[in-house]
Amino acid sequence: MEIKLQAKELSAKLKMAAKVINQKNSLPILGDVLLETKNDVLLITASDSEQWLSQKCQTINYDQEMRFCVNASDFMTAVSNLGDTPITITLDEQTKTFTCEYGNGNGKFSMPYEEANEFPLSNIDTEDTKDFIVDGKKVLKAIEFTWFATANDELRPVINSIHFDFFTDGMVCATTDIHSKLARYKDKTITSNNENGIVPNFTLPKKPASILMSILSALDGDIKVAFNDKAISINNKDFKLTARLLEEIYPNYEAVIPKNNPITITVDKVLLLNALKRVLPMTNDISSLVILDFKQGQVTISANNIDYCKSASETVTCDCDSELKIGFNGTVLTEVLKNINDENVVIELSEPNKVGVFYYAAELTRDEYLSLCAPILIQ
Repeated sequence: MEIKLQAKELSAKLKMAAKVINQKNSLPILGDVLLETKNDVLLITASDSEQWLSQKCQTINYDQEMRFCVNASDFMTAVSNLGDTPITITLDEQTKTFTCEYGNGNGKFSMPYEEANEFPLSNIDTEDTKDFIVDGKKVLKAIEFTWFATANDELRPVINSIHFDFFTDGMVCATTDIHSKLARYKDKTITSNNENGIVPNFTLPKKPASILMSILSALDGDIKVAFNDKAISINNKDFKLTARLLEEIYPNYEAVIPKNNPITITVDKVLLLNALKRVLPMTNDISSLVILDFKQGQVTISANNIDYCKSASETVTCDCDSELKIGFNGTVLTEVLKNINDENVVIELSEPNKVGVFYYAAELTRDEYLSLCAPILIQ
């Protein structure tokens, strides 16, 4: 049994599949990839028993259909240095090994393979799914805009995830760690009928979200998203990603977003961010507290570490006609500002103990994108 294909494309597909595979697996087969020939392509599938990623790799030809598993790490390492050259994979059913020849027969390597029937296939219930056809780049943009506000909490995996709601007036993507930050992005071009008043939604765990970002960054065109309460499937003509969904209810992000903050400040993002970077090294290592003191037409950013006799302050101009002193975690505030790709940033505040709202001054409206940064009380 023989397959001929290009080493470069095979290597790229194996590297993407490896993102699904865990470093340590409860079953040895989960360290493998499933290879199967079908309809003139080699279908490469990897799984960690929670996510399944299948990708199509074009073949030059093959003499018969076949299914087998190989160790992903070893195979990927062996193929990665072959460059853009045709390779021929030949299976030997007697010895349960396969041989890969390359360079017009000048080189080859052999590896054992395992039977495909041991590979865990997806057994997720796909009934009563809701389907959307969307531009993959728009989904990528939504995840990229909100990724920074996810948590890394082993006890509450739901806040490590990316949440999607599909409203009649747009798709909302939201993330929060529930302690210090929140991000919400809305794409008004992706809408839903919302039959019976039910808002379709899903919460995508961080791992498949990360894999999806890698896939979509290299692809153009529409993708099909199908999901129910238990699972999600995302695919186009080149790949299919299936994942179990978290059944825990996502926090009500809209409830914590202030509607009418009385103080509105507009400030040059680069000036504020650079000043913050210079002040941040002088903060307390535990709290990273920076104080923003807004006065008429300026804001002073300061930090003080009493234990090590360190302090810093810097003043930048801003459009502000109110006075307020408020503290933030400098590291979190830096993340919030970096995620706003605009010359100026708008900051809405009310009181020293209430969250600050940050959004674009020009590129996007407050309704399209905003982020929250929780304050730290100044002693």
